[in-house]
Amino acid sequence: MPKVYYHVKRSVEYKVFLTKHYRNRRLRDSEFVLDFEEIYVIDSKTKSITRAKVLVTVPGGRSRDRRKDLLIIRDGGNSFKIIDKSERDDPTAVIEREEWSKTRQEMENHLRKLRDFHVSNWF
Repeated sequence: MPKVYYHVKRSVEYKVFLTKHYRNRRLRDSEFVLDFEEIYVIDSKTKSITRAKVLVTVPGGRSRDRRKDLLIIRDGGNSFKIIDKSERDDPTAVIEREEWSKTRQEMENHLRKLRDFHVSNWF
């Protein structure tokens, strides 16, 4: 009996985010600051390089102190937001909020099946 081998092709998707440094190039230097307002995304799935749209919620504009900036990457690298470090949420609160919306959507889908059961039961 011949042996049969299966070849599974897996698609791996990577996104690389390129940022520029705003001040000094040395990481350990106190003047080293990354410029989060200008981010480029290299996407391996679409084989493209695009400039990301970054939402800046920090007051002060371009002349602000960038050492207190915190970049939030959401939706698998589709949305970017800059906030102040003092506004950072606790990681458990973020996870609970995301899980709540996901479980709520799953429950809504389940209840939707039950609501129209009398209609779908006829088929």
